[in-house]
Amino acid sequence: MKEKLWLKLLELKSLIDDSDGNVSYCHLVLDGHVTLDHLQPFGPQKLSIILLLDPGMKLSVGNSTVLLLSDNYEINIVKKGRLKNKHLKFLQIYLPYCLLKLHSIKSRRAITVAHFAQTLDGKIATATGHSKWIGNEENLIHAHRMRALCDAIMVGSGTVKFDKPRLTVRMVSGKNPRRVIIGHTCDDFESLLKACPEPVTVIGNEDCNFPQGIEYFKIPSEGKHIDSEEILYFLFSKGIHSVYLEGGPMTTSNFLKDKKVDILQLHLAPMLFGSGKQAIQLPHIEQVTDGLQFETFRFWKMGDAIMFSGFLT
Repeated sequence: MKEKLWLKLLELKSLIDDSDGNVSYCHLVLDGHVTLDHLQPFGPQKLSIILLLDPGMKLSVGNSTVLLLSDNYEINIVKKGRLKNKHLKFLQIYLPYCLLKLHSIKSRRAITVAHFAQTLDGKIATATGHSKWIGNEENLIHAHRMRALCDAIMVGSGTVKFDKPRLTVRMVSGKNPRRVIIGHTCDDFESLLKACPEPVTVIGNEDCNFPQGIEYFKIPSEGKHIDSEEILYFLFSKGIHSVYLEGGPMTTSNFLKDKKVDILQLHLAPMLFGSGKQAIQLPHIEQVTDGLQFETFRFWKMGDAIMFSGFLT
């Protein structure tokens, strides 16, 4: 059942991506098709899922229909229908990310979803840099699902240099996202170029030459740090509506400091390091109220760990 739901979500994302962004509701039939602003016939044996994007809309639905309501980046259950709780949870976690293009069009920039795994005391690696495996297998699968639901995956050049990632979708069905690297200091892109034939996009603020397979774009900046909003405007101009930010800590911290992370996902592993590399580094504050605040948030169980997912104000 979960795999069927996942394939329907990929189908929905594809339809949303091909739309003009003016959508009132979505109808997913598990043994049928996915439609936008069009109800398919209800059958007693068919499980229907209707997602309302307009809270004022009224629809006449069948008894077995699951009715969901989108509230910004959250999915609320209006009518459960015949779907099990674990499958409702699956929809609540992943359905919002099928709709990121709609938010992007309103904002006129790419939407950012940041994610990393950390210990309970906020460490993403030991003092020697060892980090495998802070996140569990469920978190790894989740990360690959998120890659498939976002148009691009973004990391800093330091992550490419030290971790040698592939940044592809391998553990779930779905398309590889555009791979975007921030910075120009890393000259070893072998792991990325070998992983898949699609080009790699690098964004920096200096004049650079890169080998074949690397698309380099220069965004001028006053200092070393490229303004996060300028990056998101640039990606939007290239048809990228959603970005999955997987690190490293400097790149993620810069986006948080610029208040350009829309959704933050933290995989909280049940362990303590006491020392090691800090996940987030932000400017000094004096008052508790000066901290970054979340408008809404939820905690989801992921295997033996917890994932915090919050929408930043």
